[in-house]
Amino acid sequence: MATSKKEITVVLLGKTGYGKSSTGNTLLGAYRFEESNSMSSISKTVVDYSNEDKDCRWRVYDTRGLMDVEKETPYEDFLSICEDITKLMQICKEHSSHITVFLLVFTFINKFSCEDKKSVEWIETIFGKTFFENHCIIVLTREDCFDGNLDNWLQKQTGEFANLVKRCKQRVVPVCNKDIDNNDKRREDSRKKLRSSIIEFKQPTWLCYTFDDYMKQSQERNLALVELELPILDVKYKQEISSVRETRLKLKLKEEALNLHTRIGVLIEDIKRKDNKTGLLDKYIEELEFEKAAIPLKSCKIF
Repeated sequence: MATSKKEITVVLLGKTGYGKSSTGNTLLGAYRFEESNSMSSISKTVVDYSNEDKDCRWRVYDTRGLMDVEKETPYEDFLSICEDITKLMQICKEHSSHITVFLLVFTFINKFSCEDKKSVEWIETIFGKTFFENHCIIVLTREDCFDGNLDNWLQKQTGEFANLVKRCKQRVVPVCNKDIDNNDKRREDSRKKLRSSIIEFKQPTWLCYTFDDYMKQSQERNLALVELELPILDVKYKQEISSVRETRLKLKLKEEALNLHTRIGVLIEDIKRKDNKTGLLDKYIEELEFEKAAIPLKSCKIF
């Protein structure tokens, strides 16, 4: 009786231009994801391909580049990433598969930047505080440009990258994504190294990241979204409250008072939806409730 193959689901995370798609092809051992040296994101949404070896069925998901420069504001960027990751988690749920491991893709040829630091913070907000410890391996592309001992190099790292390595429990795999068609042995070695590192990391428990794990982090994602949009919302709601106050002070007719009462009610409900139970917008609701209570419904004339 044939033994069913172990299904291993891998997700690639990283900035545009760091070699996510190339790393996916290296892991699969074939060209599936479109590769580019450009800093413009090719992966516009979630894409997945699969391959098999004698023991495992490998499914790899590529995602849009983190900190995508195409977006106008951090809020739009973070919202877009959240939408992509939500789509990814829903696809995995529909396939009845959990995510085995996330590969955090960085590169030897770029220093760990402020944007990298921000992307790590966003990843934690999206997935949870124990995400790096339990579910991630750091991949360093362009191993062909690295000349030295990895352990010695890692010991010399400082700051946020060193902290990330520590949180990932020193799970770091350098890879060479040279052209498969040239039969470059380094890429084949990288494929074997990646696969063995993933299997070694996950045995024997095979602790996976699930859709339920993702949903438990919903409130943190909502909080981050409201915080990122808060500067714009602050201006908008202050203008609305000022307009409401000016209208209230000029009220003379009962019909005008009733219309303002309704207008404030609609605005409060809009703010509650935007707040999404984070509490960050409560002060605007309180100010509007004050204005609502101050409407002189009884003293206004009936037209």
